[in-house]
This record gives sequence, structure tokens and C-alpha cells, in this order.
Amino acid sequence: MITIYHNNRCSKSRLCLDLIKKSNTDYKVIEYLKKDFSVNNIKEIVYGLEGEINDIIRINQKEIKNIKIDFTNKESIIKLIAKYKICMQRPIIGVNEKFFICRPPEKVLKY
Repeated sequence: MITIYHNNRCSKSRLCLDLIKKSNTDYKVIEYLKKDFSVNNIKEIVYGLEGEINDIIRINQKEIKNIKIDFTNKESIIKLIAKYKICMQRPIIGVNEKFFICRPPEKVLKY
């Protein structure tokens, strides 16, 4: 099963979700900006992320544009995302306790 951490206002996230639906794979959608998105959820993603940790933050997001981010400290990244959920990159998918940033969205077809 694929879990997609989804923001419906994001075109990349919508495209990724459409690709998942067309693949006939079981999936679960978590609209992380609307639902309760706990620090534990964020920890799972940050510690289970495959790829560069720097990619998990949308550094040009206006809410955090002037904040210095320490990408060597995962706990500070978790706190930043907990405070500014909008700054988390999207779409992110979870498969077997591993998490992937699907940029470009077609990357989801690998999983």
C-alpha cells in the first residue's frame, strides 16, 4: 500500500495522486495540512526519508524564507515542519516504512 501525504492545492501532488489511482495500487491519502499531523508522523517521514534530507523543506516558502535551517539536525527539521507544515515538500509517499519525495510526480511509478 502507498500512503501519499497530499496537498490538493499543489499541482505536483494532484498529478502524483492521479498516477497512483491509475496504477490500481492500494493507497491511502493523508491531507497533512487539514488533518492532525503529529510530530510522530513527521519523525517517521524525516527518519525514513530516502534521499537528501535537504529536499524535504520547501526553502522558498514565505513562512520560513528568513529562517536559518540546520539540515544536519533532523530534530530541528522535525520542529520546523511541525510549526510550519506548509514548508514540507510534496508530494511525499510512504511505502513499507520508507518515504520518497515524488518530484517529478512520475517518480511514484517506481514504487
